[in-house]
Amino acid sequence: MKALTRWLVVFLAFAMVFSITGKVRAQDVHPITNTHVEYSFGQQLTFIAELPEGFAPVDVQVFFRPKNDTNTISGQAALEPGRVVYVHDLVRQSLKAFTDIEYWFSTTLADGTSQVSQVFTFYYEDNRFTWNSMQDAPFQVHWYEGDAAFGQMVLDVARTGLLNAQNLIDYPDLEQVDIYVYASGVDLRSSMQLAGLTMVAGHADPALGMMVVSLPSGPGQRMETGRQVPHELVHILLYKKLGPSYANLPTWLNEGLASVNEEFANPDYFVALKEAAENHALLPMPQLCNGFPVDAANFYLSYAQSVSFVRYIHQTYGAAKLETLIGQYADGIACEIAPQAIYGSNLTQLDRSWREQEFGYNTKIEVAKPIFPWLAVLAVASLAPFILMVLLALRFNPQKK
Repeated sequence: MKALTRWLVVFLAFAMVFSITGKVRAQDVHPITNTHVEYSFGQQLTFIAELPEGFAPVDVQVFFRPKNDTNTISGQAALEPGRVVYVHDLVRQSLKAFTDIEYWFSTTLADGTSQVSQVFTFYYEDNRFTWNSMQDAPFQVHWYEGDAAFGQMVLDVARTGLLNAQNLIDYPDLEQVDIYVYASGVDLRSSMQLAGLTMVAGHADPALGMMVVSLPSGPGQRMETGRQVPHELVHILLYKKLGPSYANLPTWLNEGLASVNEEFANPDYFVALKEAAENHALLPMPQLCNGFPVDAANFYLSYAQSVSFVRYIHQTYGAAKLETLIGQYADGIACEIAPQAIYGSNLTQLDRSWREQEFGYNTKIEVAKPIFPWLAVLAVASLAPFILMVLLALRFNPQKK
């Protein structure tokens, strides 16, 4: 009897193994293999899957997300003769542009059996335009207005920007960087808005190794190329260097490093910095740790201060300490105190030193300015008893005629 029981247990175990193996194999050979995607950028996205003869699911779900993203979108597909169709509204829920989108199907049969298809991919780009491409590793430039000489110029600027950046900080090698060039700021902004982003001139997605810039034709095109492309490149390099810890960098350091790498600085920055310095209206650097003000005047001033401040600490203390500072921030050290161990000064004290050296400020007076009114009140309060005594003496001891 015991022997029979043991054989029965062994038989059931083998049966379970083969049952599980059979289910896995069935999933590996899911009937849905012929799919394609149609989309109108920023408007509508359509998934279509052909159903082989004899395969009749009663329910089909579609799942999709940008590659390496954790936010999965899903929806129920419509069953049509020989195929399933799912239409997604990109106006209501946009997708990140210029990235690979993963998608797959989950099907349920009448007997309740569910299967998941393999994962398919498509590249989601702005198909409102016909893109030209040119490559010079690690860069690949894409543009829709201009000739091949224009594409080569962008590649040359990118390569120069890479060399300049690596002369300042030890950045790792790049695998591939895609540069998408819009012919106008209007086109670029509309593209980013359709992708659910807001921006001013250029944008980098460091995790994807991709940037978009606007370079209108005209006499200023070469200058704008030398400003925007090297700037966005540094954001990608910093992410390559730090990984997810890139998000810990204070805004003034992130944007300051990017702006230092520009071939041609934005002239609006210098105007804003000069006026603010003359009017003693510079922003405290600790206020620029977690983003920049949104109003135009202080927005430009924030960039101007950041590039000037980064240049100051680099020229004063050297590249090695600047790189150590980047590491401190990447490790999550607070914005105000991270410089202390490296420079012997916290961020506020470095800010004062920068103002003294760059603009000739007497920071002791600047620090005391907020308490000047209180000092005046204290002085009046201290003199009040003496003044009262004099007035009383004059009242009760009138001069004789």
